[in-house]
Amino acid sequence: MASLPSAIKDVYRTAATEKAKYPRLAQLLAHAGVRMYVVDVATGTITYCGAQGSDTHRGEASRSVAPSFSQEKTIAALRATQAGTTDYPAFLDAIAAAGVQAYLADLEHARVIYMGHGRLYEEAIPSP
Repeated sequence: MASLPSAIKDVYRTAATEKAKYPRLAQLLAHAGVRMYVVDVATGTITYCGAQGSDTHRGEASRSVAPSFSQEKTIAALRATQAGTTDYPAFLDAIAAAGVQAYLADLEHARVIYMGHGRLYEEAIPSP
């Protein structure tokens, strides 16, 4: 079995080739052994965790997170990215503007939890 960092690179190559939307990307990551990952919205840093350990990908962006959490703006950002009208950096900008500080994708239970300023919004990952 490939190391977690190698498996993650392979997943992103496959996803790019397939032009996969998020549910498919989540499925590919889970099949590669990723159990969950956490994204720091301000920096874009992602930490992937699996049975083989963890792997952190440092983000290259610096964005400000709004001082309060808005569930409505979070949902609007999710719907826009699900509809394919925004790319990933624009999605991160939108959830930062909604006050999301981090999100955790639990691939074993197909859930994503958006967290900000002591508040949460949880949503199921749709089937690919």
